[in-house]
Amino acid sequence: MKATTLRIAGICLFAVFTSCTNNTENFFPAGNLNIGFDSEGKITGLIDADRNTEYAYPSNDPKSILAIRVNGNLEYPASFDIKEGEETIMLSYPKNGVEAEVKVIKKERYLTFELTSITKENEIELVLWGPFETNIKETVGETVGVVRNKDFSIGIQALNKRTLGGYPSDEDDSTPSFDIFGTTSLVDISDSLNILYRGHTALPKEYGSSLQAYTRNRDKDRVVRAMGHDNYVAPAFNDEGIVGSKIALFGCTPKEVLNTLEAIELGEGLPHPTIDGVWSKRAVSATSAYLIQDFSTSTIEDAISLTKKAGLQYLYHSGPFSNWGHFDLHEKAFPENWDSMKECVEKAEQEGIKLGAHTLSNFITTNDPYVTPIPDERLAKVGSSVLVNDINGEEKI
Repeated sequence: MKATTLRIAGICLFAVFTSCTNNTENFFPAGNLNIGFDSEGKITGLIDADRNTEYAYPSNDPKSILAIRVNGNLEYPASFDIKEGEETIMLSYPKNGVEAEVKVIKKERYLTFELTSITKENEIELVLWGPFETNIKETVGETVGVVRNKDFSIGIQALNKRTLGGYPSDEDDSTPSFDIFGTTSLVDISDSLNILYRGHTALPKEYGSSLQAYTRNRDKDRVVRAMGHDNYVAPAFNDEGIVGSKIALFGCTPKEVLNTLEAIELGEGLPHPTIDGVWSKRAVSATSAYLIQDFSTSTIEDAISLTKKAGLQYLYHSGPFSNWGHFDLHEKAFPENWDSMKECVEKAEQEGIKLGAHTLSNFITTNDPYVTPIPDERLAKVGSSVLVNDINGEEKI
């Protein structure tokens, strides 16, 4: 009898949903979130299925599920159809004569959208998911891609390396950055403009917030503005292109956000780092305090002793590397390079201390063999020039 009652209640909720959103011809459940689309693919509903509460921002120009960019101009689809007998959305972009197919897979806690086919792929600069505009403004997680109020959360996740969480506002794919220590509040970053906080997978808006992701076509060399240079050469890169761009969307109560993010990581085969068997986002030790104290093979015992006196378990070196790229260690401090570091690690482990190092693994220093004396051909070029005369070893700028 209870099962019958629940089923009837579910049918009633569905009836309310469809009757209250006259422009919505299709809806898809993403956890507790019902996502509505009209016949043009415009997003017409972001509904908390449990409370029947609408969170889609009622814009006069609602965005669509997927836009394409050609010659610098975004085009949203003019038609949205579901292929009969399949969980596949067919989209049409008449201005550029493009047809696309998006596969939809429903999971228990979330929904995935994957671009599986598109015509004229070589002409398309990028594809943009959304933005999915909401009226939620209480908490906006710019980096993690989750917005929430006290009752409900809506999130977006990029599901592969070539799908970037965010909006392609810069051609170098950099993200907005803020210095949380340069503001008067560690909650409000609106007056902060520096480099210690980044992300725009979710963005705060006057009306609430938006969630977005995109994939860029990298099959051709591009010249972009980046890092203070006007003519930075971004070389072509074979990352399999825009087909395969994939996202997950979900809605749940705030207390279920972590559970949902973990389900997405595990369900989609994403990196799922653990510390002592505990997911890093839950592991208490992930936020443990640590001591920064430069050490060497000759001073490691003193550094370990100091760490233990401070009641800490983690000892970090501020900069053990003589270069970044190959990451050779400073010869004086570590005369046998990584064998010397291994010696330090083993001594620390015997005392219950874990060693670490501060570095930026995606940077290369100019003294690294990748750069000096002969630059590696895989390095990006800031710009290029044409020589008008021959030069020799005696020429100077």
